[in-house]
Amino acid sequence: MKSVRNRTRRPLVATIFAILLGWLGIAGVLNALAWPLMRNSELMRLAPPDFIERFPPVLGSWWLSLLALAYGFSALFTARALWRLSPSAVVSYLAWAASVVLVVAVLSASARGVPPATLAAFLVPVLALLAAGCLLTRRLVQA
Repeated sequence: MKSVRNRTRRPLVATIFAILLGWLGIAGVLNALAWPLMRNSELMRLAPPDFIERFPPVLGSWWLSLLALAYGFSALFTARALWRLSPSAVVSYLAWAASVVLVVAVLSASARGVPPATLAAFLVPVLALLAAGCLLTRRLVQA
């Protein structure tokens, strides 16, 4: 006789959010691999000097690649935990959110000629979305 496990259905919002985080995780890992390859490619060696001047030097650095890997893997862990509606999704989400803030801060610091007010105008909505995502994650795993 087969045992029937009592399961609750995963809410549609949790499914969509988990898939979104999975895609972001894949993108983070691919960025960690692609930017160093792009930075050292023949295309960059042949690019016009004015293009090279506008290309942020931080892109392609080993430490930004490490940040991108942390971003990607934390997003993938969060997606998996959220897919399973595990309480660990909240901690994973907070780790991913911290990596997002860190990547935004590093890229903002390396932006040339961008006024600080513009960077703040970008950062405020990002923080609001991350906070909303944290609240959503908590609500989903508690349900």
